[in-house]
Amino acid sequence: MAVLLQKVSNKTIAWSIAVGLLFSAVGLTGLSRPIAPDVLALVIFYWALIGGDVKPKMSIVFLLGLIVDFAEGGAIGIHSLKYVLLLAVAVQLGNRFQMSNRLQKIAFIVMTFAALEAILGGVVLMFIKTPIDIKSVIAAAMWGLTWPIVEAVLAKNYSRIGFK
Repeated sequence: MAVLLQKVSNKTIAWSIAVGLLFSAVGLTGLSRPIAPDVLALVIFYWALIGGDVKPKMSIVFLLGLIVDFAEGGAIGIHSLKYVLLLAVAVQLGNRFQMSNRLQKIAFIVMTFAALEAILGGVVLMFIKTPIDIKSVIAAAMWGLTWPIVEAVLAKNYSRIGFK
């Protein structure tokens, strides 16, 4: 018996990215902006790591970041840089990630998001002279704990097909 992967449609990917963009641009009710999860970053990271041949393109990810930046009214290019860096990390470490167990995956996501938020905070500090908000770094690390939820919502369909 062999396990064959059903191809994920571009429509599924587009809908998940559109929902992620909506949550990232508008925010989640009851959560302040610094601690609200960046749902679009999680969705982009998911498709970049797990998507196989259907990885998001750099230009699309950059434009999505600009849309989020304009919607938030913050520094332009910060989310674009974050999403492009997430895509680059996912492309470089995607195979190793897929071979890891669930706990290692969550630890990897937590460390990646925390490191990226700290790096972007440093970039903002360097150019705009705004101090790094430690709450946003901790919140970004906590986004990694939602990985099993993101994985369950976006999981690809597998089907078992027997060959005789």
